[in-house]
Amino acid sequence: MASVGIIVNPVSGTDVRRLTSTAGFADNMQKARMVKGILKGLESTGVDSVLAMPDFYGILAHALWDLPSLDINVEFIDMEPDGTYRDTLHATRIMVSRGVKAIVLLGGDGTVRVASKASENVPLLPISTGTNNVIPYSIEPTIAGVCAGVVAKGLIDAQNASFKLKRLVVYLNGSPTDHALVDVAGTRYPFTGSRAITEIHMVKEVVVALAPPTSIGLASIAAMIKSLKPSDPKALHIRLGKGPARVKALLAPGVVK
Repeated sequence: MASVGIIVNPVSGTDVRRLTSTAGFADNMQKARMVKGILKGLESTGVDSVLAMPDFYGILAHALWDLPSLDINVEFIDMEPDGTYRDTLHATRIMVSRGVKAIVLLGGDGTVRVASKASENVPLLPISTGTNNVIPYSIEPTIAGVCAGVVAKGLIDAQNASFKLKRLVVYLNGSPTDHALVDVAGTRYPFTGSRAITEIHMVKEVVVALAPPTSIGLASIAAMIKSLKPSDPKALHIRLGKGPARVKALLAPGVVK
């Protein structure tokens, strides 16, 4: 039986960069409309069932309410969402254990990073609803549903329809504590805050694993020096400070420094 997971991050694309840049806002009604397109695309390929992550805004539930004749069995995971990254992590683990053949994500680079911690060999199809999206696709949701459906049904080999990303593993006192898929930055900030860097002079160094020419964010600094494709075997380590070498980077939508 062909089953697909769907994870919608209700807080993607809502951080402080809506105040400090020209970043857009993907509201939850828009995300619900996107989910409807994904479900109709999956339905067209003959997918039998969808395993969905519940969210505290009820985005996917609203989409289902607007599709009364949908010919797919949609089951919500039995979990209490708390609105943090733990929801995505927990849902991904359950979806993998239940044998889904693909997982569709609505979110940004952070959502993909968290899901990758538990996705094992299940292919992920991330759709952009974040801010500085290096990994997720800007794709029409119905087409995304069809793509996930043909992979789940085995109509195309998942190995030929996907690729693996590098990981940047973060070690603390000799032990691995986390990983990133796009970049890891060292800053002068003594606090965590919103996690969205708005003052480039506070960044000391950055290691970048993925930097296509169209990157926005810290990956854009690397892209201005040497673009990095998923197939490139190495990452780029950049130290920032005063010196003769300067590049102009797209640090956020509408912000070039």
